[in-house]
Amino acid sequence: MVRDVPKHHRAKLWALHQTPFNKTVYLDCDTTVCHEDVKLMFNFESDLAFTNIRSYAGKIAKFVGGEMILHGGVFGYQSNDKTLDFMEDWFDLYHEQITDKWWPEGVSPKESLQPWDQFTLWWLTNNRDISVEIYPDDARFNFVYIYKDNEIKDDIVIWHYTIPEGELEHERNIT
Repeated sequence: MVRDVPKHHRAKLWALHQTPFNKTVYLDCDTTVCHEDVKLMFNFESDLAFTNIRSYAGKIAKFVGGEMILHGGVFGYQSNDKTLDFMEDWFDLYHEQITDKWWPEGVSPKESLQPWDQFTLWWLTNNRDISVEIYPDDARFNFVYIYKDNEIKDDIVIWHYTIPEGELEHERNIT
């Protein structure tokens, strides 16, 4: 049992490196498993396995200095030292970002890019020696409710309904 979880709006990031398993698949709490093919999500060899962000369906994808392509709401990861360090750094760096202690050089405009765990994920995957793969037919493993039906070749495995900002009952910014 994991104890002493921080009271933080992204405690999920803190928990990632606590996994006791050889491989872990993380699912946001606003997802539903719809198909037995969820078991296929453990069939990856890279350090990390993700689905792609669809630029038409996200808050932001392209910005000066980069482009976010990995969706951090559903992903798999190996429990090797490199990956567990990555997961721990994801939480730490995100915390530095939201407390205005860190912002990556060459990325702008800072004024319009809000601190976000997706943004920190982008930076880490582009600045670490870590292998990343995309799940085959990836949209079916993280089908966000506004995706286009023609993006999948088979049944939806994970339905992601993403709770719109402002609709959470107890939203708060804890730093």
